[in-house]
Parts: sequence; structure tokens; C-alpha cells
Amino acid sequence: MIEKKIIPVPCAGYKKSATLYVEPGRPLRAAVLYYHGGALIYGEREDLPQYHIDRLCGDGCAVLAMDYPLSPNVSAG
Repeated sequence: MIEKKIIPVPCAGYKKSATLYVEPGRPLRAAVLYYHGGALIYGEREDLPQYHIDRLCGDGCAVLAMDYPLSPNVSAG
């Protein structure tokens, strides 16, 4: 069974977190860092489909899904 841990991420001015998915007892072969799509406008770390989490963790990967500040809270300039 895949374990899910919420990790607070210190970020000045924004409340952000990361979610770590691992399958306990399975040797880790790699780590996957997931930043959701959405072009800084929409989306969240929970957008990663469960199928992909199951497949990656089942193949020995840890998955770290990250939040990031969205517009209008951040500018590209």
C-alpha cells in the first residue's frame, strides 16, 4: 500500500506543501519530482492521477509532488 506524507514547504508569503508518495518496504530505484501543469494560472500538486502514482511507486520510485505560487500571486518579470 502506498504511503502518502504531506510536507510543509517554507515559502515567504505563500502557504505551500509537497506530497511524498512511497511504497514502504520496496527498495527505491529513483525519485520523480512532479510539478503540475497550468502555466502558473491553475492546478495543484494533487492533479497527478492515481494510476501514475501507483505505477511509479510500484516500479520502485518515490514521487514528490510540489506546489508553487500561482498567478496573480507571482509574476514572471
